[in-house]
Amino acid sequence: MTSTAGVEACDAVITTGSPALLSRLVPQLPPEGLGRLAGLRSLGAVVLTIALHKPLTGGYYWVNLPKDEFPFLALVEHTSFVSADHYGGDTLIYCGDYLDPSHEYFQLSKDQLLARFLPALAQFNRSFEPTWVRDAWLHREPYAQPIVPVGHSQHIPPLATPLEGLYWASMSQVYPWDRGTNFAVELGRRVAAAVTDYAVHVRARGGGVRAGERV
Repeated sequence: MTSTAGVEACDAVITTGSPALLSRLVPQLPPEGLGRLAGLRSLGAVVLTIALHKPLTGGYYWVNLPKDEFPFLALVEHTSFVSADHYGGDTLIYCGDYLDPSHEYFQLSKDQLLARFLPALAQFNRSFEPTWVRDAWLHREPYAQPIVPVGHSQHIPPLATPLEGLYWASMSQVYPWDRGTNFAVELGRRVAAAVTDYAVHVRARGGGVRAGERV
């Protein structure tokens, strides 16, 4: 890799973002490649982390909830698993959901979501009151869970994009597995091997970085 005036020249580049991000970063991809990316659907994630002055669930860690009865999919009392002593005595709960990126939760403010979620907490503890809340933090990610329809294996883009030297590795390519650190590591090794092979061929043709420099 060489660098001149803020511009870096590389044998190859690996991008690990979402299909939509790749489309925005590299609009010069051929129409067929852009169309394949547009066809990869996914859900986003919304998580409201709330610090409480008191425990909520009486020791439960993870509770999956019916979507038609609660404003979120899962309630996780983190401090039922890791002691509140590590968090200044706070009870930490996560109220999370997987949603289409167009869902209103991606537009509402932290306070608006807190107002939606707090009434549901009384169903876990009849004594709960809003005064238990010390603070809250909102985290959102539009690309959190790929949607895998029938025939998905026929539409997974290869690691090498149509642009020479550009590689893409993402959650959308770990099929038949689901998200997971072990599968991410395996995918990372595959794309690293592909890039290494590509760099060897580039140098064999007399191109690429100078001797002694890293790929």
